[in-house]
This record gives sequence, structure tokens and C-alpha cells, in this order.
Amino acid sequence: MTAPHSITDLRLLRFVSVLGMIPLADVAEFVDIEDFDPAALFDAGGECFAVQSLLGQDVLVLTPTGRAAATTALTDFLAGATGVVRDRIPELLTEFEIVDPACKIAVSEFQRARSAVSAQAVLDFHLAVAGLLRGIVEIWPLWQHYQRMFDYAVRMITEGNHDYVASPRCRSYHTLWHAIHFELRTVSAELQGIGS
Repeated sequence: MTAPHSITDLRLLRFVSVLGMIPLADVAEFVDIEDFDPAALFDAGGECFAVQSLLGQDVLVLTPTGRAAATTALTDFLAGATGVVRDRIPELLTEFEIVDPACKIAVSEFQRARSAVSAQAVLDFHLAVAGLLRGIVEIWPLWQHYQRMFDYAVRMITEGNHDYVASPRCRSYHTLWHAIHFELRTVSAELQGIGS
């Protein structure tokens, strides 16, 4: 990845910076290149490298240069954000944290008693918060890929692949929920620092 970054490059850097790593097999979803070779990421900007995770997956992680680029993406967004966006993000965080306990209950119940019934409770929760999630992902271009990933996780759960409720081996609903929560908290804290 070389400067200037494309929006997909920056989405990838932000997402990996939040999760710490993502499977190499998932990288292609973040780039606008058909038949993308993840090795291309390691040849240019020096922002990422591949390792094998404890789960045995080949994963992408960021170098210090990559982490700095992810931070710069956030800084640039905050510098260019309108007053409406700056005001709305902390409000979205508040709305998110009101419903967060219900997500924890639904996911915990699934983990306690994995079944179609407990998976359906997570789907019912999603239906109740879908509008909130849409509002969150639409406010910043670097968050828009979350909509596609939530939709995919929901589809997998609906089709009976219950790993997509909370498994750490995939971009499960619970993983995505934590990731977008982290992003909301990070951006809100930065905004608070700017305003003080």
C-alpha cells in the first residue's frame, strides 16, 4: 500500500487496527482488485505482514507504519468532520451503549446453551437495532464495510451456521459488535479531547 491510500486500503487498516489481526482469506473483501493477492500488501508500503495465529490461521497484522496510517485515517476524519457529524457520533455511542447489555445477554445465552432458539434471539436483537447500526456505518466512509459484514453474519446465522454468532474463528456478529463499539468509543473520546 502506497500513499495516497484508497478508501478500501484505509478500511482495511482501521479494521485490522481494531481487531489486531484478520485472516488473509478475508483481505480481498477490503480491496477493489479482482483476484487480489494478499502478498501484494507486503511488497509496497511495509504496513502489514502475515503470521500464523494461535488458531492456525494465516493472518494479517499491522507494522508500526500500518498502525500509524490507521491513526492518521482517524485524525484526518476528525479534522474534516462537520459539526453535525461531530455531535452525532457521541449520540450514537450513547444509543449503542443503551442496547449493548441486551446484546451481551443474547450472546451469553447462546454461549451457555447453543441452539437454534438462542441463535434466533441474537437475530431478533439484530432486527431491533438494525436502524441504529445503519446510522453508525453511514456516518463515516471507513465504517461502511461493517454493514456488509453484519449482513453476512446475520445471513450465516439465519442459514444455520451458528459459528457466526460469537466464534473467534470468523467475523462473527459478536466480534463485529465489539469492533464497532470500540470504534465509536475511540472516535467519541478523540472528539471529546478536541472539544476540551
